[in-house]
Amino acid sequence: MSATGGGTLVGNEVHWSLGTLPGNQSGRQQVIVRLGQDLAAGAILQTDANITGVTLFGAESARAVATTRVQASEALQVAVEVTPDSVRRGESINSGVTVTNHGDSELSGVVLQVRVPEDGPGGAEYLTSRWYVPRRIHCV
Repeated sequence: MSATGGGTLVGNEVHWSLGTLPGNQSGRQQVIVRLGQDLAAGAILQTDANITGVTLFGAESARAVATTRVQASEALQVAVEVTPDSVRRGESINSGVTVTNHGDSELSGVVLQVRVPEDGPGGAEYLTSRWYVPRRIHCV
């Protein structure tokens, strides 16, 4: 675990002594935690932040909570295969695109954009496909 700005680790908490925070100002501190390999996919991790201070009117405090979910790996993967390895003018090429959702949840609104050579001198054109990725789709 590491913390910016001189944060001190106390148990599983990081403490900062920020001193004075002027009115209408903000600051940022960061904590980096390397997660263990034994965390189960789908586990919910929660980070809590509490701040206290004193104004002319008395004590002030605030609290914020953020959560994130552990994924087994990157959710989306894309692979492109072109055959044959080399072509002559006038021959055809076959481009295959495989997209995979490695995540535990269905992805919607997925957009695949493939740039292929134009049939002519120079440049390339883009082909765009939209679909949902339930687990594995092979496009040819």
